[in-house]
Amino acid sequence: MHPRRLARLNELIHQKVSESTLNLKDPGIGFITITGSEISPDVATAKIFYSVLGTPAEREATAEALERAKPHIRRSLGELENLRRIPQLIFVYDESIERSAKVSELLNKIHNEPHD
Repeated sequence: MHPRRLARLNELIHQKVSESTLNLKDPGIGFITITGSEISPDVATAKIFYSVLGTPAEREATAEALERAKPHIRRSLGELENLRRIPQLIFVYDESIERSAKVSELLNKIHNEPHD
């Protein structure tokens, strides 16, 4: 598949999955952000990267809720005119936001230490 078409599909899938997760009524869904998507060149699978604010237990509950919501989210992807087939979804927890917050915290701590 042409790289530009693949990039466009990634963006469409990212938007549609973000929209779908906002509308989920599952109580297990925490404060979730869909951070990206990565569709395979054959459009058979799509990795959906997400981040959750909260405790490890809340992250686990959100992961379970996303697994339960897969059929609903895949149906919503079927509404996209650009997709000939609906990819299987693989949800992947994105730790980059968490890591960047820790780095920022460490840099602030170093910056605020007294200098000799």
